[in-house]
Amino acid sequence: MGELLPWLQRKRTKIVNLKTINEQAIPEKPGAYIMLSDNTKFQYPRRKSRVYYIGQSTNLRQRVWIRRKWCLVAKDKPSDEPWFTIYEYAGRHGCKICWIVCRNEESPKHLEYRLLRQFQQYSGARPHANGTTAWK
Repeated sequence: MGELLPWLQRKRTKIVNLKTINEQAIPEKPGAYIMLSDNTKFQYPRRKSRVYYIGQSTNLRQRVWIRRKWCLVAKDKPSDEPWFTIYEYAGRHGCKICWIVCRNEESPKHLEYRLLRQFQQYSGARPHANGTTAWK
């Protein structure tokens, strides 16, 4: 599935920069999304990866657009101010994103869980900005 996401076992959209994404290009469908740094490779137990967050939504357009807004705000925040982890990563390392639309009756939560499990098998850990709630 490409050199940036070799662990991914599902068809995804191309990876796009959140700064330049067109809102209309994002489907208003349930699915999951993967956030990656522009250039930074994060160290995980088994290997490095640019992935720092995997999430899900019942409406990808709405969620991705909200993520975009706050990632751009975080970029301008001073680095010593505490901020939500996902946005700190985006602000410091840039943000690219791709998404996967759910198939048939698949729930976004189930898709997210499968992606998190695939990533953990590949890297030895879940993405750095994912909290424990993503595994419930």
